[in-house]
Amino acid sequence: MSTTNRRYDSSARQADARSRRAAIVESAATLFLEHGYSETTVAQVAAEAGVSAQLVYAAFGGKAGLLWAALDRVAAGDDEPILMRDRPESLALADIADPHDRMRAAAALAAEVNGRVGPLERLLDSVAGSDPAVADMRQKLVEAMREDHRVLIQRLADGMRPDLTVEQAADMSRVVTGVQVWHGLVVEGGWTQEQYADWLGDTLIRLFVMEPPRPGRRRRRG
Repeated sequence: MSTTNRRYDSSARQADARSRRAAIVESAATLFLEHGYSETTVAQVAAEAGVSAQLVYAAFGGKAGLLWAALDRVAAGDDEPILMRDRPESLALADIADPHDRMRAAAALAAEVNGRVGPLERLLDSVAGSDPAVADMRQKLVEAMREDHRVLIQRLADGMRPDLTVEQAADMSRVVTGVQVWHGLVVEGGWTQEQYADWLGDTLIRLFVMEPPRPGRRRRRG
């Protein structure tokens, strides 16, 4: 067999493995949301994805690993091993010169991500109290999010309040843009994603820029 054929075979196998992994994670996310975490089994995920249960265990270690992989894929929208803070849409925020526009763009991005991952993250929160593996995973997620927000605050600091430390601003940003607030307004309150993003932009400006939103920029709610 030639070197070219070996490279082709290797690439094909890697693509097939990525495809199987994506199918497993998508199946897990769907079943977790439709039936709940406790009621979903690895065997059901495997059957839905068209693979063996042994393959699922080998790749993810069990249900907690599946939930973590599902959260990661749904939040990012793909399987690329790139941190959320290092993705092009996050990096582009630093190029926005006006702090008002920067905060509104950050709010729009947070709304988009929360709309995708919010239901799964709420599921994780509900399971963490009864499953030690999921509780550990939730703590890992919180620490990862704290680091993401520390980096983002430092990256977006130009024109923002000088009286806040990076740690203070990062925790404020993490909580205000987090899934809990999104869930309270969009799911429980019935707000649209657009209304939520608009409110969040105003809130981020008030928290970090300390100047009122510009007239005519807000949309009517309700």
